[in-house]
Amino acid sequence: MIESTKPVTDTNDEPEILARYMKVLPKDRRGCHHQLKTDLTAEIEHSTEGWAATVEVECLFEYGWGDTEQEAIDDLICSLGEYRLSLMDNKKKLGGCSERCLELLEDMVI
Repeated sequence: MIESTKPVTDTNDEPEILARYMKVLPKDRRGCHHQLKTDLTAEIEHSTEGWAATVEVECLFEYGWGDTEQEAIDDLICSLGEYRLSLMDNKKKLGGCSERCLELLEDMVI
């Protein structure tokens, strides 16, 4: 039998959630070189580690991260735009879910 000298403790490494709410990001909102084409509802979460903004629609799940709410939203919009460009570059190779993600992203962001 192997014994450990370390005490058994809670191994939950999840950060403490300070706030969680939904926020409508307005059409024309920008993030890096991308812009929203339509209003978009994102979940905003503030934890002890920072801010996160997430969007989940059908098979599409993207998030942004930052030290402030604004940075997280900007990063989310940037992530959506960059993902759209990546899918467009590989359009001939896409399968079902990826094709649907591209359709969704084409309606969301430019």
